[in-house]
Amino acid sequence: MTVPARLSITVKSGSIHCGGCVARIERVLSATSGVLRVAADIENSTVRVVFEPERVSRDEIARILDQMGFPVVSMSDE
Repeated sequence: MTVPARLSITVKSGSIHCGGCVARIERVLSATSGVLRVAADIENSTVRVVFEPERVSRDEIARILDQMGFPVVSMSDE
């Protein structure tokens, strides 16, 4: 089975409350090897991540968010 070159997921976290949260999430995930794009949204408390699954996994993205204090409530593919 071939692994897609890029995947896009939306992560829901109930802890995104301010612009500082958005900036921190985007800065940290963008610096993660294999993450291509990050867009955090305060209104929906979501983070959209485009990534290379051969370099970073969904579980690793969830672990990073959790360690930052943004526990994952749900995750869906786009």
